[in-house]
Amino acid sequence: MPKLLDELAAKNDKWLYTAYCVCKNKDLAKDIVQDMYIYFYNKNIEVNDFYVKRKIYSLFIDYTRKIKYNLDIGDINIINDSEPFVPDDNEQRQLDKINNLTFIEKELLNEHIVEEKSFRDIDKEYPLINYAYAFRVVKQAKDKLRNG
Repeated sequence: MPKLLDELAAKNDKWLYTAYCVCKNKDLAKDIVQDMYIYFYNKNIEVNDFYVKRKIYSLFIDYTRKIKYNLDIGDINIINDSEPFVPDDNEQRQLDKINNLTFIEKELLNEHIVEEKSFRDIDKEYPLINYAYAFRVVKQAKDKLRNG
């Protein structure tokens, strides 16, 4: 094994942590670090920590570009829009309940339930809304939807 790979392998945990911080996925972080080792294999260059971290970041960017264009048709839901949606009585009652919510209730429900954001994440994204307020509004909106 070349000397450079020995030096890099000594800091393997550091590279895994760096890759994990970039991609937030342990398996992908391992793959990126492995790709980094392959890149530096048989290279006769001087590298420092910054250069390795930049390479890890660029490998992640390359990965995201690659998967961007590899879309599986099984992931797509095709909606037949030739027939308009006509809700039954129960669905119409639910739609009426949703329409009676305030704007902020709709938005926070969407952020928390549909976008799957925690109240802390909502707090970070919207500086004027703290997590306790978001929790109360979402709880209030859920109660309105349940009880009408």
